[in-house]
Amino acid sequence: MIRCVKSVMLASCFTLLLGACQSAPDPLLIAPVTIDDSLSAKVANIKVQDQRTHAYLYRVKRNQDKAQFASPQQPLTDIIAESLQNLVSETESGMGLKWYVSLEQGLVEATLSGLKYQLEHTIVIRVQAQQANRSYSNSYRGRMQSTGVGQPDEAVIEREFTQLLRSVLSDISNDPKLRINRQENN
Repeated sequence: MIRCVKSVMLASCFTLLLGACQSAPDPLLIAPVTIDDSLSAKVANIKVQDQRTHAYLYRVKRNQDKAQFASPQQPLTDIIAESLQNLVSETESGMGLKWYVSLEQGLVEATLSGLKYQLEHTIVIRVQAQQANRSYSNSYRGRMQSTGVGQPDEAVIEREFTQLLRSVLSDISNDPKLRINRQENN
């Protein structure tokens, strides 16, 4: 009798554990990042557009099951725009320096197999700087990989993606070529 109760309890726990593993991921909480601006030239206007064909940020692939998806709680374009806000000067207007920022890729891909996982974070952002008749554009890329045992924790995914986003946005904010020198226009 005790053996039967133990087997039923073990089967129930195993079923609950398996059901929890199969549940859809929650939306990810990615907060705007703080970036240092080591350059003195400010930007008059920054416009951010999402060029991706999807709105999700997180894709989970299981062995041969269908993939599951999770979006961020706040659109990535809003997060990027808010993160770059400290580069904008209210006094720069009209013919000032404008940035057109395109999010070309922003994805965390999780591959689950057995009792381990692999995460691959990828960010590609293209920035076009324009001032009067001059322009410059460049793509900024970041990639990070991590592995672990069990299920990936949402906090780890969010922390690693935020860390990669901070790195890419720092590269953008500290690229002197994007701050087209005004003296060259004269």
